[in-house]
Formats: sequence, C-alpha cells, structure tokens
Amino acid sequence: MLLLFARQCLSTNLFRFESLRSAASSNPLLTRALNDQSSKVDRSLLLPFGLPNRPDSLHAIISPSEFNSYSSDAFPGISDLLYGFDQLVDGSDEKEERKQMLRKHVSDLMIVIKAAADYMEDISLVV
Repeated sequence: MLLLFARQCLSTNLFRFESLRSAASSNPLLTRALNDQSSKVDRSLLLPFGLPNRPDSLHAIISPSEFNSYSSDAFPGISDLLYGFDQLVDGSDEKEERKQMLRKHVSDLMIVIKAAADYMEDISLVV
C-alpha cells in the first residue's frame, strides 16, 4: 500500500515536471533548474548498499538483471528475488530468508521513490 502511495506521489510530480520542461525551452534559468532537478532525482534512486546480493548495482529502478545480462529490468531487485521463488520448498530457511530480503527491498524502494518524489516537488519553488 505504501509503495503504491510513493509511486503515485512520484507519478504526480513527474507529470508536473514534464509540463514545466515543455515551458522551459524559452527560459534558460528554468532549463538549468530542471536539469539539476533531474540529476538529483536520479541520484535519489541509488541504493547505498546496492541491490540484494549485488552491492555493485546501485540503481533501484533500472539495472541489469542478475539472471539475464542482455537486458535491463524495471525494479531488478524484486525480479531477481522472485526468480525461482516458486521452486523453493515452503517453510524452508531459504524461502523465509528470500521473503525477508524481499520485504526489506520493498521498504528500501518506498524510501527512494518517496525521496525522488520529494525532489520533484521542490521544483515548484523555482517557478
């Protein structure tokens, strides 16, 4: 539920951001502010300790999949944790550990998505 709320906040602010971007072509200061805002939003989507089982992959939203190096996944941490989940034995330590990792990762996602939404909201101070 909280992840949906964070996604809705980000979606609303992205819509407002895109409408400002179309108006920015004639205003160099607004263009600069929007570019700075974009880089802040992208940095806010980095996980300090990386994706689950992959500390070298920091981006929470777009990263290569652990199991398919030829493509990128949206929310790669979730797709990697769910990979092979159905084949794990119910009640096994491995399945319980994977569930716990999934809960923690979803919590981390809520935090970074909300932070990104908050950065997107700050642009209204410039206009």
